[in-house]
Amino acid sequence: MYLLTLFACLEQPEPKSNIPKVDMLLVIDNSASMSQEVYQLATNLDSLLTDSFNYQVGITTTTVDYTGAGMSDALDPGEAGLLSSDIISSSDDNALERIREILLCDVTYWDSSELFAPDNQDPDYVCDEENVQHPEVPSIQYLDCLCGTSGWDNPSGSGQEEPLEAALLAFCRSQVEPSDACFTLEDGSDSVFTASDLGTNDGLLREASNKVVLIIGDEGDASRRIANGNTDIDPYISAFNSLELLPKVFSLGPNLVKDSDGLGYSLPCNNGGSTDWAALRLLSMAEMTGAEYFSLEEAVDGSCQMTDFSTHLSTIRNVFQ
Repeated sequence: MYLLTLFACLEQPEPKSNIPKVDMLLVIDNSASMSQEVYQLATNLDSLLTDSFNYQVGITTTTVDYTGAGMSDALDPGEAGLLSSDIISSSDDNALERIREILLCDVTYWDSSELFAPDNQDPDYVCDEENVQHPEVPSIQYLDCLCGTSGWDNPSGSGQEEPLEAALLAFCRSQVEPSDACFTLEDGSDSVFTASDLGTNDGLLREASNKVVLIIGDEGDASRRIANGNTDIDPYISAFNSLELLPKVFSLGPNLVKDSDGLGYSLPCNNGGSTDWAALRLLSMAEMTGAEYFSLEEAVDGSCQMTDFSTHLSTIRNVFQ
């Protein structure tokens, strides 16, 4: 009897409550140049989200100035820090597939003229709604299968990408009594956040969890609390600290490379038309919060190619294992 009891104890798996708890906010650039990059994120999620930690994921976009940027002039899901959809937990059935659907069906802006081009047709694609196959390159047949016919047809986001402001507002929306920084900008003017937004992202952040923000965008940051051209991200460090919720802020951003003299930076691969100061804000935010900055593109044999997202996402995952 003693041996049976001993073996039973040895065979019990470690309780899920004993593994790291991670609350992750994905901030997605939903402008016209980002569809392929978001697709790479979506199809490499298994490199980031595994059963090695207890995670939950909320998704928003870089659009803060939402007036005229969405389906209407009113606030739409995914704008001004409001989550695009429900929070997805590692305990949910098909969690990774659900996150992929939100990213590709609810968030990404797909250029329909590109999707209907002959090169993006895959008439041989077989739609299995219970076991969707993710091709190397997305076709309109694939998206119609995943999202429903034309269910992927979302409006393009704002041309002013504000990932730091969006992340801050997403955290503000998770609070019942947030700090004054949520309501007021550095110059004393009003934020887009009002009392009616209190608790609208309820459940995004849990007690005693690792708070993580992952920004993906090819234009860096043009958030409103910092003047254009300025790389000092102290206003956002202070604002997050006022909430007592400073997260690790990782970024997949423009190809920012230090010059050979070590005095400045260049952008040799710059598909989104970023400025160095906009990219440097995200690099500084990563360094200040103990996170990392990764390039979306890199120069290989004289041409620019997308980097290996699975490697970047694995690096982020390993921080919490």
